[in-house]
Amino acid sequence: QNETSKTKRRIQVAQTEEEAEIEGALSSDNEGQEYIFFNSDSEYLTKDEVEEKSDQELKLARNEIYARHGRMFNSEELTEYFESKSWYTPTYSPEEFDSFGEDVLNKYEQANKDLIVEVEKERSDKK
Repeated sequence: QNETSKTKRRIQVAQTEEEAEIEGALSSDNEGQEYIFFNSDSEYLTKDEVEEKSDQELKLARNEIYARHGRMFNSEELTEYFESKSWYTPTYSPEEFDSFGEDVLNKYEQANKDLIVEVEKERSDKK
């Protein structure tokens, strides 16, 4: 019976360690799932970081900058994507938001948007 207790205890410890690993993986993946670039509003992205992303990811990342400020989208694809994010609060119609001008964006967002657009343009010029 003593061996049985030891075996049960080893199984419990192993299960707890596995659960902790899974939880850690989920929490580190969480930001990746919520944002393409979770820091695009607070840090300058590098060209390498931007170039690693697919064309679709860049489209989402560019619009993510606007979505953080509550911009709504005419595109069903973008609307569905951002509505699936916990942080997104649709507030302004595209026309209303666009009337605010680029002053809505902080210096990081402006620079990161410009960098994303630059990489998108480089890619489209190669096609």
